[in-house]
Amino acid sequence: MIEKVTLALVLTARRMRPYFQNHSITVRTDYPIFKILSKPDLEGRMIGWSVELSKFDIRYEPRGAIKSQCLTDFSAELTPLPTLSGGWTLYVDGSSNKTVCGARVVLEGSGDLFLEQTLQFGFRATNNQAEYEALLAGLNLAYDMGACEVTCKSDSQVMVGQVNREFEVKEPLLQQYYHAAKNSIARFSKAPLEHIPREDNKRADILSKLSVTKKKSHQRSVIQIWLRHPSVTEVEADCLAIEEAEADNWMTPVI
Repeated sequence: MIEKVTLALVLTARRMRPYFQNHSITVRTDYPIFKILSKPDLEGRMIGWSVELSKFDIRYEPRGAIKSQCLTDFSAELTPLPTLSGGWTLYVDGSSNKTVCGARVVLEGSGDLFLEQTLQFGFRATNNQAEYEALLAGLNLAYDMGACEVTCKSDSQVMVGQVNREFEVKEPLLQQYYHAAKNSIARFSKAPLEHIPREDNKRADILSKLSVTKKKSHQRSVIQIWLRHPSVTEVEADCLAIEEAEADNWMTPVI
């Protein structure tokens, strides 16, 4: 263990050489590194490390009790995140082409809070599937930010109509996305989903198209996420089981 701690100190000194050369460094540790490095009978790599560290002004002090720090860390872990309410607007849009698929999320909060997130899919997806992935990612982002109420806006008439129960969801995969979206919306006290014209969703629409391009020079300040697998799993269609009739009837020739 002493060798590991010494190696960590040597690597730190190498990476931060200008600081070690121009300042006095205080190392707080409970391991007797100074006593071991001062021994004249060192062997192997410890000799080289001792010579390398002797070039710097390093003082070793005991670490001491850390009870107060443990209490601080414990309090920080148990402190709940503040719940932010009011003024949250979520714009989502998905994009799909022959090569890659992606989505874009724009979250606006109270004040000057403005978050942008792009998703590039590692799987093939339809336009409707990309729209659902964008909605799920946006809801997760808003929930992680502590939003209590959020207004979701999308230019996908199909997705908005399905989530608002205006359209029937027929495809099995979209049914899974529908239930996932409903579960995500249920985490908020209020999260209406509104349909807006494409011209009112230009920001998310343009950025969703940028997310599916491979040009690394675009929007480097935006949070970029690589989604390797779909958020839901496709359910295999159940086959209708037909039991063999005990006696001959009108279905016998058909079966």
